[in-house]
Amino acid sequence: MMRMAMAGIMLIMMFSCKDGDGKDLPEGIMGQEEIVPIIYDLMLADEYHNEILVKDSSLPAGGRLKKYEQVFLLHKTNYEAFSTSYKYYLSRPDLLKPVFDSVESYAGKVRARIYNSAKKTAP
Repeated sequence: MMRMAMAGIMLIMMFSCKDGDGKDLPEGIMGQEEIVPIIYDLMLADEYHNEILVKDSSLPAGGRLKKYEQVFLLHKTNYEAFSTSYKYYLSRPDLLKPVFDSVESYAGKVRARIYNSAKKTAP
């Protein structure tokens, strides 16, 4: 009887554990490889808005939302799809941390690519 109980508990534990690699995401939720570049580009759009548009009164107001829309168009998605996925990740800290770690890594790769291309074109 005790062995049956232990076997039952082991089976429950085995099937309840997920590997956390994001492959078991619900339908309609973007995977990490899809959401990371979008978050990075949205962060760039925020920086552009805060550093350029806010300081230059000759530019039209409402630039942040326009930049967000451009980011969504660039990545062939929309606000609703991104928002649903982002809220899902916010509710799952175990998946959110790797996403933001990947955003940081992605940013480093972009900076390195820009630096290397500038180095090649320098006289």
